[in-house]
Amino acid sequence: MSLSTNANFNVIKQNSEKGFHTQSFVFIEWLFNFLFQLLLSLVIFIFFPVSILLIFPFAIYRITVKYCAKVFRKDLSDMLSPRSNTFAADRITKCPKINIVFSIILEGDLDLKRIQSDFTTQVINNKQKDQNGKYRYQKLFQYIVNWGGYFFWKDDNDFDLSNHIKSLPDNIEHTEKDLIALNQAYLGRKWPSKRPLWEFVLMPNYTPSYSTHSGNNWIRKKSSLSKKHLLIPFLVITGNHVAMLFAVHHSISDAYSFFYFIINALCQKESHSNAVPTYIKRPWYSMLIYLITFPFEASWEIAGLLVKALKRNALDANKSFDTFQLNGSQGSNFNIAVTQSLPISLVKDVKSHYKTSFAAVQQSVLTGAVTEFHQEKGINLPRATPCYTILPYPGHKLDKFQNHA
Repeated sequence: MSLSTNANFNVIKQNSEKGFHTQSFVFIEWLFNFLFQLLLSLVIFIFFPVSILLIFPFAIYRITVKYCAKVFRKDLSDMLSPRSNTFAADRITKCPKINIVFSIILEGDLDLKRIQSDFTTQVINNKQKDQNGKYRYQKLFQYIVNWGGYFFWKDDNDFDLSNHIKSLPDNIEHTEKDLIALNQAYLGRKWPSKRPLWEFVLMPNYTPSYSTHSGNNWIRKKSSLSKKHLLIPFLVITGNHVAMLFAVHHSISDAYSFFYFIINALCQKESHSNAVPTYIKRPWYSMLIYLITFPFEASWEIAGLLVKALKRNALDANKSFDTFQLNGSQGSNFNIAVTQSLPISLVKDVKSHYKTSFAAVQQSVLTGAVTEFHQEKGINLPRATPCYTILPYPGHKLDKFQNHA
């Protein structure tokens, strides 16, 4: 009895000491992060007005180059916008890192000649203009040149549609594994010089990993996470499928504008899904306080985000994901996690069944996937994971290509 009591006391003592050391470490880490964030926020607060003064001469030079090009380089078209100019600094022909790649899976049959014919009719021959009277999709027929330290668009006088709309062989069956490999290849696609920076690739005879959602068929399935039974849509396979991959360099457009181009110009479907934000109405005194405190709050929040981004966690481990190297060059590794494809009809049906939004379903899938990933790896779920998402600015114009995010 005495030995057992002493043993239990020693275990409790060891656990208490371990807990004390853990709490001490957490406190020290919090104090270090707080002091580092405070110092960094002061640097940001002081440097911000100085940075504005430093940017001013470059803005004057940019305007000078823009108007000099109209006199001395009449073969050039428009200068790239400041955001697009930043993306164009990517090593486009050697080691690009900001290609936009996405794919869609369609039911039915679609061949290369039909796509090229539709593109010729609906894009090349149909000279739609934007609000400024310029051809909406002129960038699809231009490439980028550097003049005076800034980038300009220049027409491709030898444009050939077959260089941009291609098809894989239709005599073999293609699977999602093939589509993922194609996505990976185009994420690091080296663009040919003096050619427009986009391509469409048709993948015929495609067999999706998912099945087509049939409608109101639901089954009960036990969740591996909550151990509760949930209603899950039942899926069935119907018809033939083709996959289409779209690749474009970010200097042409953001994904929002380019996807609208696919829907509007190629699919001939009008889309008016331009999000309009609702601004919060503040009393004058609240607005005054907000304007006074904003520089301090902004500096503090930016510093906090930078500190959190420096903290590594389980998702940073290279061994956690399947990795591949773009272009075979150092410093171009991307950690990629690819989920099974899901039909949009399935997401819509889940949304309607649980009376929530489309975005909420996507967010719950992402959250559940990250949680399940940690459980499968035997890793404790972190309190926070540094990440970012791209959102369009208010007033995103959909009648032309632009980077507005």
